[in-house]
Amino acid sequence: MKPIKRATAQLAALATVFVTAIGLSGCQVGGDSGSSSGQQSGQSGSTSRFTIQNGHLVVTDQSKINSYAIHDPQTDTSPAGVLQLVHSVYVNRTLETAFAYGDERVMFGTTTGTLIATVDDEGQLALETAVEHARSCDPVIASGNRMYVTLSNDASGFCSGSIYNNHLLAYDISDITNPLLIDEVQLNQPQGLALADEQLWVCTESGLWRFDVLESGAVEERNNYGWLPCDDLIIDQQLAYLTWGSGVTLIDISGEYPLELALINEGD
Repeated sequence: MKPIKRATAQLAALATVFVTAIGLSGCQVGGDSGSSSGQQSGQSGSTSRFTIQNGHLVVTDQSKINSYAIHDPQTDTSPAGVLQLVHSVYVNRTLETAFAYGDERVMFGTTTGTLIATVDDEGQLALETAVEHARSCDPVIASGNRMYVTLSNDASGFCSGSIYNNHLLAYDISDITNPLLIDEVQLNQPQGLALADEQLWVCTESGLWRFDVLESGAVEERNNYGWLPCDDLIIDQQLAYLTWGSGVTLIDISGEYPLELALINEGD
């Protein structure tokens, strides 16, 4: 096991300021956690419960999806910060995560499958596709015509299911109405995940894993970094922000082994 390389104190201090600024800036949420074109820039992780799509805030609420109009104080006469409920859709599932995809779609992770819905210019929601899977926790991300889902029975028992349900799934979504499973990898309690530069990064109970994305959309293990705990991550070019039980770690992922730049512990 190769230890994390340490950055200089000056660089670590700068990185800490950068992480804090991101956290306080109120940036766009729920966008692509990778760096593919045609999608929102990565400002939230794959386990977020809300996202912004087509000018509307889309929020998961147990078994209900809500769409809110966002009023811009510079172009709208409504009071600043007002959110107006536009549409709600009830689903016979327990909703967990929301991920903005393309120009009008949102992917929802649930305990029994992945849902794909559209959000039109008026904020109206329409369910488009459902992908069934064993009962588990279900973060989901997508880029181009590929979709990646992690299934976890969760050590706390919240997601139920069997320990054998812990997998990374890869789908071809060339036909969005009929996603096709193209790869399946068993992992130890996989959670949040992110895509960047044909690489897929997955947080697991055993630390951070790195996969190469093949032309087919299938994945091939490249390396795993068991000394890097995380439950979700955001990738911004060559930087990755890892969240874990007690804080946030900022790492440089440009090389084969992560370079730790900063660490923010809870309460700092």
